[in-house]
Amino acid sequence: MNSAGGKDTDMAKAKSPLNPEASGLRLVIAGAGTGGHLFPGIAVADELMKRSFESRVLFITTGRPVERTVLADRSFETSEISASGFKGMGLLKKMGALTVLPRGLFQSLRLLKSFRADAVLGMGAYSSAPVLIAASLAGIPGFIHEQNRIPGMTNRWLGRFAELVFVSFKDTDIGSNPGKIVYTGNPVRSEIRRCAKIRMQAGEKKPEDQFTVLVLGGSQGAHGINTAMTGAFSHIKNPQDFRVIHQTGTLDEKTVRQAYESMGVEATVSAFFNDMESVYKQADLAVCRAGASTVAEIAAVGLPAIFVPFPHAADDHQAANAEALESAGAAEIIYEKELTGRELARRLQYYREDEASFERFRAAAENAGRADSASLIVDEIAALVTEKQRQKKPGRR
Repeated sequence: MNSAGGKDTDMAKAKSPLNPEASGLRLVIAGAGTGGHLFPGIAVADELMKRSFESRVLFITTGRPVERTVLADRSFETSEISASGFKGMGLLKKMGALTVLPRGLFQSLRLLKSFRADAVLGMGAYSSAPVLIAASLAGIPGFIHEQNRIPGMTNRWLGRFAELVFVSFKDTDIGSNPGKIVYTGNPVRSEIRRCAKIRMQAGEKKPEDQFTVLVLGGSQGAHGINTAMTGAFSHIKNPQDFRVIHQTGTLDEKTVRQAYESMGVEATVSAFFNDMESVYKQADLAVCRAGASTVAEIAAVGLPAIFVPFPHAADDHQAANAEALESAGAAEIIYEKELTGRELARRLQYYREDEASFERFRAAAENAGRADSASLIVDEIAALVTEKQRQKKPGRR
């Protein structure tokens, strides 16, 4: 397989008897634990179902609350298995995790057989391991998607079992056969792709409008960003020139809301926003962490960003994610140790007042993302499944 950009995927689909647009495809999506792993999988599932109602998608998770919450309003089938992580654990807990693996593997084999899966897509995290291994044992094509620029331990290890490894960044090294790697970008949900089109059609912000800053700290919030953001307005000359949409996490919601009110800053504050399409439409600039899904969505909607990478992320992968957009001129980085209200105020004021610089920033952001990631992944999976089916004897599924 060539890279996603160099392959005629339309031709591959047209030749495929398992083309999802025609007869449907049964896809298992495995790996969860955070929204960052689930949302790209949902984007792929949405794309597959959009092509054919005969397709079926099964999400296999470990049943954590965040997994159930994110999937609760979706129409996809779900099942749960036993799985446990290894990284960052002591010896006893690692031994305990090893004892869970056989049970998770048996459960996965049973689910793949009952679902009659055509393919498995692993989205990373420890919960994808037993499902990908089961797929390999059952002769079912397995695929991996790596959201971060620096791959996680699970995906590095699982690369040997995968037919193809889809990556979000062009320079990601998964550590397995380079011929397996396909650059697709990181899939974003359909509502985010729709928001991107609206932002592109709407044109630039008007200089006389308030400058709207969107603050995102991830699903749990980011205390350092919350503190710096509210502190910034004691250093800004005209706070009324700004409007803030601030996702705080549950712990800081009340404190942040009171801080803005006391300074007379127009702000919409919430622990969590469910309607990201709406907030992305309103924003001129984002101040946020640099998790894989956040970076992908920011790039997809063409929103300039000031990234504050989480300093304790595994392998410092958030900094690597942010640096990819910074090198494209689409983002700036403030590292946590350098984050102060004064520094943040300086940058916000600069982009509010220097229209030419902000326009260059905005234009670079619009060119940084790709909105076709989910489609590319579905194309590649359908083409390879078709190829495998053709190699089987007539009459066998």
